Amino acid sequence: MEEEKEKIKEEKREIDIWIFKHKLPSEMKSQISQKVIERLEKKKDVHVENLFHHLPQELGKAVKRYLCLDLLKKKIEPFAAYVAKAAWRRHHENKNLELAKGNRNLPSSSTRGN
Repeated sequence: MEEEKEKIKEEKREIDIWIFKHKLPSEMKSQISQKVIERLEKKKDVHVENLFHHLPQELGKAVKRYLCLDLLKKKIEPFAAYVAKAAWRRHHENKNLELAKGNRNLPSSSTRGN
């Protein structure tokens, strides 16, 4: 009996670490924890490696969407910053070219008739 309680605590702890590591919203955390506890109380194993299998379909989909969105944000934000920086650089290079062309068309101070 005590061994079972310890096993349940260990599995619950692994799930809690997984939830914390993936920074899931509190609503998802509570739903996942509730389902894990229900499953553990029925003396069924719950493994982090196969967590989605143990969740209701809609909750599993919501967690996957959240995890994918977080991953996309991590990849897109640096790319967006790079693109913005490149566009800014290109814009200023074009302005500098326009200024340089404009200066060539102006008469020099020696030919202005001062």
